[in-house]
Amino acid sequence: LPKGTVDPEDPDYYSIKDPDADYRDQWEYDKESVEKIRDSIREISIYDEEMDVEFQAEVTLPADYDNNKTYPVILLTDGVYRFGNCPEMKAAMDNGESSDVILVALSYSYKLNGRDEENRFNHLVLKRKELDDFITDNLMPYLGENFNIDYTNSTLYGHSNGGVFAHYAMFNSDLYENQPFGKYIIGSPAFWCLYEDPDTLNLEGYLNDYSYFDRNTELKKSVFLCGGSKEDPDYADRYNGNPSTLEGLKNLNERLKTHGADVTYKLYESHHWQYIPDMLLEYQKDTYPTK
Repeated sequence: LPKGTVDPEDPDYYSIKDPDADYRDQWEYDKESVEKIRDSIREISIYDEEMDVEFQAEVTLPADYDNNKTYPVILLTDGVYRFGNCPEMKAAMDNGESSDVILVALSYSYKLNGRDEENRFNHLVLKRKELDDFITDNLMPYLGENFNIDYTNSTLYGHSNGGVFAHYAMFNSDLYENQPFGKYIIGSPAFWCLYEDPDTLNLEGYLNDYSYFDRNTELKKSVFLCGGSKEDPDYADRYNGNPSTLEGLKNLNERLKTHGADVTYKLYESHHWQYIPDMLLEYQKDTYPTK
């Protein structure tokens, strides 16, 4: 896929298309950069019966991966976009700027368009419980059977609709026996979309953080909250008088501080998504420093 094949500003790329088509041309990445690390990549397809969806995980291993060592995972939802960040994140490991981690970019099989907003909303927001079930009880245990994973120090990342999902996953993590993540990145969460259909989308659950603090005295995870300082106008037509993206992020930060949570809050000089590559590199270097 040549660089520039996909224009993120072109609305035509977000239309619903033939479900039998091959959507690999929708993946955003630099072909030359990916070619350089192709020997480190393992592509895994896994079908989830509950959602009737075939997912695809692009797993990037550190250089000299050792089966006798354990490695934390950084799981990136929206792999159709975030796989393109993996070459630079791997370079940070290779250059000694961070310790070794396993990068996992999760998206759909090539038969389903990961850029399509209806698909993203359906699985990251509407069916966030089912996606959480899949990642917690299927994907991460399966990856653990094939790679040595340090679950306690692993990170789940989500942005926009994915931020809504990451928030749900973190505040429902105590309901699962499996604990695949100890850290979460919630980026520019589109909480405002939940106000559009409060009952179906469980607005009440979001507003009280899914009753997590009714069940627990403290948050047993660490969380990085982030957004773009210039992004609120990007979706101004969707707020309808409800909290904006940044207001929702700020409100969450304040709730977490009230409960004494291990939370970091940062705004980048950016609109909705442009800050993500730099943020991921910064997070990787700060959270997984060289030993």
